[in-house]
Amino acid sequence: MDTATTAPAAGERHTAEFLRVKGLAERGVASAQHSLGFMYVNGQGVPRNYELAVAWYRMAAAAGLEQAQYNLGVMYQKGQGVAQDDEQALYWYGCAASQGYAPAQYNLGWLYAKGQGVATDVHQALHWFRRAAEQGDAGAQHNLGMMYEGGKGIVQDQEQALDWYRRAAAQGYARSQFALALRYDSAHGAERDYEAAHFWYLCAARQGHARAQFNLGVMYATGQGTGRDPVEAYGWLHRAAAGGIPAAAPYLKRIASRMEPLQLAQAQVFTEGV
Repeated sequence: MDTATTAPAAGERHTAEFLRVKGLAERGVASAQHSLGFMYVNGQGVPRNYELAVAWYRMAAAAGLEQAQYNLGVMYQKGQGVAQDDEQALYWYGCAASQGYAPAQYNLGWLYAKGQGVATDVHQALHWFRRAAEQGDAGAQHNLGMMYEGGKGIVQDQEQALDWYRRAAAQGYARSQFALALRYDSAHGAERDYEAAHFWYLCAARQGHARAQFNLGVMYATGQGTGRDPVEAYGWLHRAAAGGIPAAAPYLKRIASRMEPLQLAQAQVFTEGV
């Protein structure tokens, strides 16, 4: 690939697009104002400028564009281009959430859950997580599962918790994949199924979930839910150790002491780049 020739062309296209969008934004087109704000946030076709991003997001948000309201809330929550202000974040998330925008509903749920910008209110958190979860937001589905599991703001219901974890796990949400694996592994809220536990640990581990990597390594070491495989065990435990799981290092040492030289060499290849 000839990057020396393609990069400038891409830059020119971005600049032309920026000028086109800016012209529309200056004529009051709300979607263009939002796009222009997004360009300033990401430095797309123009130097990054959070203050100008906020200004254009604000115009689009005032016009009622839910995506702009959400992004303005994000800027207030992060303190980018504006003084950090959870109350303003809450306000703008609320505007977008009331229009059915799932990412805003999810963030609004978190603010109520954590008591940021508003008094902690688990019932409001539950309400907004549910609204987002029903639209397919995986993070909200996971949080709803946790609330059912712990009985926070709602009657404890392990079947409902499992159902919401399954929905989020099916979308590739690593935290739910791990939660689902734990339940199959421990028979907590689900019938014990080591093969299913192995499957979901593997899904989460491949996304870098350190606790899943540790549990997966243990399963390969013991042959539980899968065939015993010291090379795979070593590889996943090594990753878990690198991910900060304290129990992984001593377990890894024990596994290594029982491996043949060829197996250890294969395991070290497996862990290259970790």
